[in-house]
Amino acid sequence: MARVRDEVRKLEKEEVELGDKMTSLQTGVHRGNERLDQFKLLMNWNQEELEQWALASRQKEEDNLVGPGKNHPPAPCPLACQGRARPTG
Repeated sequence: MARVRDEVRKLEKEEVELGDKMTSLQTGVHRGNERLDQFKLLMNWNQEELEQWALASRQKEEDNLVGPGKNHPPAPCPLACQGRARPTG
């Protein structure tokens, strides 16, 4: 009988230890998922920023190819010439 009780105690102790280990692992998985979610948000933000930059770059390139004219007004005067007549020619 004593041997059976010892075996039961041993198994109960092991059950507690395994439960603690499982809780620790679940906590680690949860933290890892949170970090992954943050990374995904950052990557999405970076992708949106990259797309905006590419669009602005494309528009600038198109403007440089077309140049000022009928559809595009001339570039604004720099700060140094504000208030003065714009040179022609």
